[in-house]
Amino acid sequence: MHTYDLTGGKLCDLLPAALRADILSGALAPGERLPSKRRLAEHHGISINTVQNAYEQLVAEGYVVSKERKGYFVAELSAPLPKAQPHPITQEPTPPRYALDLVTNTTDGSRFPFSLWARLMRRVLTEEGERLLAPLPAAGAPALREAVAAYLREERGMHVTAAQVVIGAGTEYLSHLLLQLLGRDRRYGLENPG
Repeated sequence: MHTYDLTGGKLCDLLPAALRADILSGALAPGERLPSKRRLAEHHGISINTVQNAYEQLVAEGYVVSKERKGYFVAELSAPLPKAQPHPITQEPTPPRYALDLVTNTTDGSRFPFSLWARLMRRVLTEEGERLLAPLPAAGAPALREAVAAYLREERGMHVTAAQVVIGAGTEYLSHLLLQLLGRDRRYGLENPG
């Protein structure tokens, strides 16, 4: 049985690459039976699932064939399989920077208080602990709804209670909830941008 060097990377990449190299070099001949998943796993001290995934990847790539209740065998390669060519990574054009951008709703990273944000996150994680993992009401976190209602009362002069505030994961989700609540048989208007 061949011994493969499975150090210096992820096993899920190293094992199929080593087997593929042996197949292409002829060290594993066409039609040759590969070791059982259990034997190869024990030989290298790795998981059977890792070997299974490697074999299945090679089957999908055409280097190995699987025969029901017999095992895995090296495939007959009529010609060397072409190596996949990496797709060139194109550089995204740098978007123009404006002194005041009212359209894209972006945040100026140079002015964002990352250290304050990190400190507050650590404090919340410490204070709230496992409560952060508890399921939230469908309308959103009560404390956040109360804070939004207070802001609208104080800054906008709106008479709003926390029960009237709904927090959701984006406009699309909230629009869907509104349609369910108010009905699809009505006409709605949305401001643009909204």
